[in-house]
Amino acid sequence: TDGSGDLLEEFVKEHKNARLITHTENQGTFISRFEAFSVSTGNFVTFSDADDVLDKDYVEKSLKEIKRLDSDLLINDFLEFSENVKQNRVYASRLAERRKKTFVSEENCFDDFMTNLVFNRANILWVKMIKSSVVKKSLDDAKNFIPYAKGISCGEDYLFSSLFAYHSRKIVNFHGPIYYYRMHNSQSVNYDSKEKLLWQTDNFLRSMKMIKDFLTEKGTCENYVETLKKLIEKNCGSWRVKAIKFKCIKEFDEMVKNSILSG
Repeated sequence: TDGSGDLLEEFVKEHKNARLITHTENQGTFISRFEAFSVSTGNFVTFSDADDVLDKDYVEKSLKEIKRLDSDLLINDFLEFSENVKQNRVYASRLAERRKKTFVSEENCFDDFMTNLVFNRANILWVKMIKSSVVKKSLDDAKNFIPYAKGISCGEDYLFSSLFAYHSRKIVNFHGPIYYYRMHNSQSVNYDSKEKLLWQTDNFLRSMKMIKDFLTEKGTCENYVETLKKLIEKNCGSWRVKAIKFKCIKEFDEMVKNSILSG
């Protein structure tokens, strides 16, 4: 309705290396990303959220670093920003704190990655560049979740990130920052409303369940179930305040109670 479809069609006409994928109904971010990954043809894959900002040399710098270090998965740093100048100082301090955490290694990269999944740089997908061979292996696992993932648009970052890490032999960090994450967008999952809060919580808990199922299939679930519980406690703990505000605390608590925390 905003004319973006027409703009994209024109862009594809002018750029032969671009491909437009459309859905007649909203199937959620998980399905959309799965399809996009499936048709990618390059040696590496990366992407950004629609409302964020990338350094003009983001792709070039990421490619140079992932090749230089012979890595399968590159995790870039990011800087949060908004129109509030005072708040941006807080975001800058968060960046400094994140830089103190180097949480991956070549020898035990998946273990290091999963153990530290609660840190933002690990669980978000939009700061990563991934080798296409890793993406293809991950999609073989991800396709098993398609019947359960329709409509999911929150928490799928954790699942894809875990799959990519599992199939990577080496993961590295790149301190930029060269990715800029826009805060307080009213169209994002951060927007306050009862309906969106319950939708967001349901999506997130379903994603956690899929990660648990994946790890169980690989025989490593018992090593990381505490990490998943910490993730749920961290996110749902902050969301619970909103549930009280929106007077939906009973519904919210019931959802969390029936999650993997009960298992």
